[in-house]
Amino acid sequence: MPKLQRIKRSNGSVVFSVNIPLEIIEELCWEKGADLIITWTNIGDKDIMIIEKEETNG
Repeated sequence: MPKLQRIKRSNGSVVFSVNIPLEIIEELCWEKGADLIITWTNIGDKDIMIIEKEETNG
């Protein structure tokens, strides 16, 4: 299961880090450095994370 971590930097900015299991990375055919689109949604009482590979033109 992917895990989202909220990180508050010393300058006050906030960044997010997502740890994604290797099985998901392999299924997406993700290459190092490529962007992923991560969307959070709420269905009923459950939080859902949607992970998609960004489509490239070319």
